[in-house]
Amino acid sequence: MAELTKEQQKKYLKFLDDYKQYVGLSDWNILLCTTTKNDSSCMAEAEPNIYEKRINITLMDSFLSASEKNQTNILFHELLHARVCIKEKLVEEHSDIEEEHMVNDIVRGFEEHAGLEFD
Repeated sequence: MAELTKEQQKKYLKFLDDYKQYVGLSDWNILLCTTTKNDSSCMAEAEPNIYEKRINITLMDSFLSASEKNQTNILFHELLHARVCIKEKLVEEHSDIEEEHMVNDIVRGFEEHAGLEFD
């Protein structure tokens, strides 16, 4: 796989930075990388590091050949995977973390960044 161009990396990271707030990840850093790994079951993978508050998103060969709309859907999908994985890792480390914590983070993100109000 060819490396991402600076323009592609900037575009994808801007999208991820814009939307990470909606899922309670505003204070997390996101890194993008590519791989030559050929995994026909996915176009990208997200692997969060809860100790460094960093999410590594790996883009597979097939990602760059996808349509722009599909690429943004894939990136948002990986943000959601990362958020769920973070919750699971935190539960393993701290048994007092509940699903409600994750839901509240996501609701706050939509209230703060989309102007939605929930009661």
